[in-house]
Amino acid sequence: MPEAGSLAAQPVAHEDVFSAFREAFSRPPEQLRQIAHIKRFLERFQGDDVYRGAVLAGVMSLEEAAAACGCELDLTSLQPVFNIEFSAHRSSATADDWPLTALWDEHLHGLLGLRDKIREIGDTAGADPAFDQWRRRQINRTAFELGAHSQGIVHPPVTFELSSGCSVGCWFCGISAAKFGGNFSVQGAGRDEWEQTLRAVQSVLGPGLKTGFCYWATEPLDNPEYADFLDVYEEVVGVLPQTTSAIPLRNKELTRAVLARWERSKSFPNRFSVLTTKILLQIHQEFTPEELLGVELVLQNKGSPAPKSGAGRAYQGRSVQAEGPVQHKNGTIVNGTIACVTGFLINIVERRVRLISPTAPCDEWPDGYIVFDDARYDRPENLAATMKEMIARNMGSKIDPHAPIRFGQHIDFFDDERGVGVESAHVKVETGLLDVIGRMINDGDKSPLQIVQLASREGVDPFQVVGVITDARRAGLIESVPLQGEKT
Repeated sequence: MPEAGSLAAQPVAHEDVFSAFREAFSRPPEQLRQIAHIKRFLERFQGDDVYRGAVLAGVMSLEEAAAACGCELDLTSLQPVFNIEFSAHRSSATADDWPLTALWDEHLHGLLGLRDKIREIGDTAGADPAFDQWRRRQINRTAFELGAHSQGIVHPPVTFELSSGCSVGCWFCGISAAKFGGNFSVQGAGRDEWEQTLRAVQSVLGPGLKTGFCYWATEPLDNPEYADFLDVYEEVVGVLPQTTSAIPLRNKELTRAVLARWERSKSFPNRFSVLTTKILLQIHQEFTPEELLGVELVLQNKGSPAPKSGAGRAYQGRSVQAEGPVQHKNGTIVNGTIACVTGFLINIVERRVRLISPTAPCDEWPDGYIVFDDARYDRPENLAATMKEMIARNMGSKIDPHAPIRFGQHIDFFDDERGVGVESAHVKVETGLLDVIGRMINDGDKSPLQIVQLASREGVDPFQVVGVITDARRAGLIESVPLQGEKT
């Protein structure tokens, strides 16, 4: 049985990825300037429907369009990127015939390739094989559940919340952030606690911590000391984590401090979530194209065609993945989740740690992520032990032969005119290997040992049954049935 979305067979060195990010933003100055200005135009084009309509209708010339958004380029050779009438030229664009298109696509494809490599280096590099195997199973499960919607999920093994709740209150918040309730401070003893927290997590996750970040159901720039947190993180971990903020204009000095740190490190691109077209224009007015070179604008505003995730506050007791896109007054809502972590969610204000992984939003997990475990720790010195206890409870390297198993929540078994196999809303795998044991797994009341015994009575080779169950687990398709009152 094939693994859905399995990781690459060849390991990727962590430093190779971080060096590649630096190289991606270390082109000749003129190329970087062109990329920054291409990006500026595309942000306005994608995020402002009035502007976009005027450009496509020819009401606004390309020269006027460039001037209107502060783009200092002749956009003629970029047309295959944004104008459907020229799109046929995009795949074959070269520096000779469509120079801006060729440059932009080379830059874009390079960053997307690095994004995929981040997924590969988010494990412990063998420091904890049980965690690494569990994470791989969750990645495969997510790929099967969400299909193409899972491609942008990189599954970092940890994230930290530096505040309690969030001050922004987006109506569509994909993880239902609570109201803001205060910040952690790195003044005085707080700095030592933050450093000790990082070192405790590092002792468990090893180099995987390099792909972590510092927000979740929080707004990182709510914390006025956020830049100081970044400095300690970089000092301990060796890399600067990515920042995603919906309030880059609230404290411009803090925002510029974050951008200055990225300019020095050239690490993961940061992100600004744009909530309205007005905010998009204000961001463009406040920051030059060059200042935003390392910032992805996530266009959540009404004038953008980008859909919103159907998880969190946008989830209303319905399965978006089953019923298809929903039209909301502020845009389209589709199946998916904004959750990306497969590992630990740590709130240092509440001293709380949860073990989580993305999933399709549903009534049980409306915020688009599963919570496998949840605990408090009283001080950083105990955090590593708490994490290791979670690993021991939830990540057995071998399946329990005596515990009942079942297909995952979003995975359906079928045995009909279509054949025999399993499917989600987006992925289907047909395999005759399930023609006998598939029904037993689907019942959810039999252990692997019982399934082997029953299948043997029907003439099925027991070693083949063990192999199918093992492969299905590795592919993230089956899970143990939780005990009464226990989370899955």
